Amino acid sequence: MYKKEIRKKFLAQRKSFSNEDFQKACEAITKGFFAYADLSKVQFLHSFLPILHHHEIDSWQIINQLPAHLKVVVPKSDFKDCSMQGYLLEKTDLHTNEWGIPEPSGNGTPIPDQEIDMVIVPLLAFDQKGYRVGYGKGFYDRFFKNCRKDIQKVGLSLFPPVDTIEDLNPFDEPLDTVITPDQVYSFKN
Repeated sequence: MYKKEIRKKFLAQRKSFSNEDFQKACEAITKGFFAYADLSKVQFLHSFLPILHHHEIDSWQIINQLPAHLKVVVPKSDFKDCSMQGYLLEKTDLHTNEWGIPEPSGNGTPIPDQEIDMVIVPLLAFDQKGYRVGYGKGFYDRFFKNCRKDIQKVGLSLFPPVDTIEDLNPFDEPLDTVITPDQVYSFKN
Protein backbone atom coordinates (compact mmCIF):
# COMPACT_ATOMS: atom_id res chain seq x y z
CA MET A 1 0.00 0.00 0.00
CA TYR A 2 1.02 3.60 -0.54
CA LYS A 3 1.23 6.13 2.30
CA LYS A 4 -1.74 8.15 1.07
CA GLU A 5 -3.96 5.03 1.01
CA ILE A 6 -2.66 3.90 4.39
CA ARG A 7 -3.37 7.30 5.97
CA LYS A 8 -6.92 7.34 4.63
CA LYS A 9 -7.64 3.77 5.72
CA PHE A 10 -6.21 3.99 9.23
CA LEU A 11 -7.58 7.45 10.00
CA ALA A 12 -11.04 6.08 9.19
CA GLN A 13 -10.46 2.96 11.29
CA ARG A 14 -9.19 5.03 14.19
CA LYS A 15 -12.25 7.30 14.07
CA SER A 16 -14.56 4.26 14.12
CA PHE A 17 -13.39 3.20 17.60
CA SER A 18 -15.94 3.65 20.36
CA ASN A 19 -14.57 5.62 23.32
CA GLU A 20 -14.69 2.47 25.44
CA ASP A 21 -12.77 0.37 22.90
CA PHE A 22 -10.27 3.17 22.40
CA GLN A 23 -9.61 3.41 26.16
CA LYS A 24 -9.18 -0.38 26.41
CA ALA A 25 -6.69 -0.32 23.52
CA CYS A 26 -4.71 2.51 25.15
CA GLU A 27 -4.62 0.62 28.44
CA ALA A 28 -3.35 -2.52 26.68
CA ILE A 29 -0.65 -0.50 24.88
CA THR A 30 0.41 1.08 28.18
CA LYS A 31 0.63 -2.34 29.80
CA GLY A 32 2.68 -3.60 26.82
CA PHE A 33 5.00 -0.61 27.06
CA PHE A 34 5.85 -1.24 30.70
CA ALA A 35 6.24 -4.99 30.08
CA TYR A 36 8.65 -4.29 27.20
CA ALA A 37 10.56 -1.13 28.11
CA ASP A 38 13.83 -1.29 29.99
CA LEU A 39 13.85 2.17 31.52
CA SER A 40 16.78 1.55 33.86
CA LYS A 41 19.25 3.39 31.63
CA VAL A 42 16.84 6.01 30.32
CA GLN A 43 17.33 9.49 31.72
CA PHE A 44 15.45 11.52 29.08
CA LEU A 45 12.32 10.07 27.47
CA HIS A 46 10.76 12.06 24.63
CA SER A 47 7.03 11.53 24.10
CA PHE A 48 4.38 13.00 21.86
CA LEU A 49 1.31 14.46 23.54
CA PRO A 50 -1.94 13.07 22.11
CA ILE A 51 -4.80 14.76 20.34
CA LEU A 52 -7.33 12.63 22.22
CA HIS A 53 -10.40 13.78 20.29
CA HIS A 54 -8.71 12.31 17.16
CA HIS A 55 -8.17 9.01 19.01
CA GLU A 56 -4.40 9.39 19.10
CA ILE A 57 -3.06 6.88 21.60
CA ASP A 58 -3.21 8.29 25.11
CA SER A 59 0.49 8.70 25.88
CA TRP A 60 -0.49 10.40 29.16
CA GLN A 61 -1.22 6.91 30.51
CA ILE A 62 2.47 6.08 30.04
CA ILE A 63 3.83 9.48 31.08
CA ASN A 64 1.88 9.45 34.35
CA GLN A 65 3.30 6.04 35.32
CA LEU A 66 6.97 6.66 34.52
CA PRO A 67 9.54 6.28 37.31
CA ALA A 68 10.38 9.48 39.17
CA HIS A 69 14.04 9.47 38.02
CA LEU A 70 13.00 9.85 34.40
CA LYS A 71 12.81 13.27 32.79
CA VAL A 72 10.02 13.58 30.23
CA VAL A 73 10.66 15.69 27.14
CA VAL A 74 7.81 16.80 24.88
CA PRO A 75 7.99 18.38 21.43
CA LYS A 76 7.12 21.84 20.24
CA SER A 77 6.65 21.80 16.47
CA ASP A 78 7.72 24.44 13.98
CA PHE A 79 5.40 24.03 10.99
CA LYS A 80 7.49 26.37 8.83
CA ASP A 81 10.40 23.92 8.55
CA CYS A 82 8.74 20.76 9.98
CA SER A 83 11.18 20.60 12.88
CA MET A 84 10.70 19.97 16.58
CA GLN A 85 12.39 21.23 19.74
CA GLY A 86 12.10 19.16 22.91
CA TYR A 87 11.34 20.75 26.27
CA LEU A 88 11.16 19.26 29.74
CA LEU A 89 7.53 18.50 30.50
CA GLU A 90 6.07 21.11 32.78
CA LYS A 91 2.30 20.66 32.76
CA THR A 92 1.68 24.28 33.68
CA ASP A 93 3.53 25.37 30.53
CA LEU A 94 1.32 23.48 28.04
CA HIS A 95 -1.09 24.99 25.56
CA THR A 96 -2.87 23.71 22.45
CA ASN A 97 -1.46 24.96 19.16
CA GLU A 98 -3.50 25.89 16.06
CA TRP A 99 -3.47 22.23 14.90
CA GLY A 100 -4.98 21.00 18.18
CA ILE A 101 -1.69 19.54 19.42
CA PRO A 102 -0.81 20.01 23.10
CA GLU A 103 2.72 21.40 23.36
CA PRO A 104 4.97 23.51 25.57
CA SER A 105 4.86 27.26 25.10
CA GLY A 106 8.61 27.31 24.53
CA ASN A 107 9.38 29.19 27.74
CA GLY A 108 10.57 26.04 29.51
CA THR A 109 13.85 24.14 29.56
CA PRO A 110 14.98 23.01 26.09
CA ILE A 111 16.68 19.61 25.89
CA PRO A 112 19.19 18.89 23.10
CA ASP A 113 18.17 16.01 20.81
CA GLN A 114 21.47 14.25 21.56
CA GLU A 115 20.49 13.91 25.25
CA ILE A 116 17.37 11.84 24.56
CA ASP A 117 17.60 8.11 25.29
CA MET A 118 14.15 6.91 24.19
CA VAL A 119 11.40 8.42 22.08
CA ILE A 120 7.75 7.39 22.02
CA VAL A 121 6.56 8.01 18.48
CA PRO A 122 3.00 8.56 17.21
CA LEU A 123 1.91 6.83 14.03
CA LEU A 124 -1.11 5.89 11.98
CA ALA A 125 0.34 2.60 10.71
CA PHE A 126 3.59 0.69 10.33
CA ASP A 127 4.91 -2.14 8.20
CA GLN A 128 6.68 -5.47 8.75
CA LYS A 129 10.09 -3.73 8.65
CA GLY A 130 9.28 -1.07 11.25
CA TYR A 131 8.69 1.85 8.90
CA ARG A 132 5.86 4.12 9.96
CA VAL A 133 3.22 6.28 8.35
CA GLY A 134 2.44 9.45 10.25
CA TYR A 135 0.64 12.55 9.08
CA GLY A 136 3.10 13.12 6.23
CA LYS A 137 5.18 16.11 7.27
CA GLY A 138 8.34 14.22 8.26
CA PHE A 139 8.76 15.80 11.70
CA TYR A 140 10.01 12.61 13.37
CA ASP A 141 12.27 11.54 10.49
CA ARG A 142 13.99 14.94 10.67
CA PHE A 143 14.14 14.72 14.46
CA PHE A 144 15.76 11.24 14.39
CA LYS A 145 18.58 12.57 12.18
CA ASN A 146 19.61 14.88 15.04
CA CYS A 147 19.50 12.18 17.71
CA ARG A 148 22.15 9.71 18.82
CA LYS A 149 22.38 6.53 16.75
CA ASP A 150 21.52 4.40 19.82
CA ILE A 151 18.26 6.21 20.64
CA GLN A 152 15.40 3.77 21.26
CA LYS A 153 12.52 4.53 18.87
CA VAL A 154 9.25 3.07 20.20
CA GLY A 155 6.04 3.44 18.21
CA LEU A 156 2.53 3.06 19.59
CA SER A 157 -0.12 1.67 17.26
CA LEU A 158 -3.77 0.72 17.56
CA PHE A 159 -3.35 -1.74 14.68
CA PRO A 160 -1.04 -4.57 13.58
CA PRO A 161 1.41 -3.90 10.73
CA VAL A 162 0.61 -3.67 7.05
CA ASP A 163 2.79 -5.85 4.84
CA THR A 164 4.77 -3.14 3.05
CA ILE A 165 4.77 0.63 2.63
CA GLU A 166 5.38 0.94 -1.12
CA ASP A 167 6.56 4.54 -1.32
CA LEU A 168 9.28 4.84 1.32
CA ASN A 169 11.63 7.81 1.01
CA PRO A 170 15.40 7.70 1.61
CA PHE A 171 14.92 9.83 4.75
CA ASP A 172 12.32 7.49 6.33
CA GLU A 173 13.65 6.05 9.59
CA PRO A 174 12.46 2.66 10.85
CA LEU A 175 11.39 2.19 14.44
CA ASP A 176 13.08 -0.25 16.82
CA THR A 177 9.83 -1.41 18.39
CA VAL A 178 6.09 -0.94 17.95
CA ILE A 179 3.61 -1.73 20.70
CA THR A 180 0.03 -2.59 19.77
CA PRO A 181 -2.82 -3.66 22.08
CA ASP A 182 -2.06 -7.32 21.30
CA GLN A 183 1.65 -7.58 20.59
CA VAL A 184 5.10 -6.00 20.78
CA TYR A 185 6.93 -5.96 17.44
CA SER A 186 10.73 -5.68 17.52
CA PHE A 187 12.73 -4.58 14.48
CA LYS A 188 16.20 -4.44 16.00
CA ASN A 189 18.77 -6.52 14.15
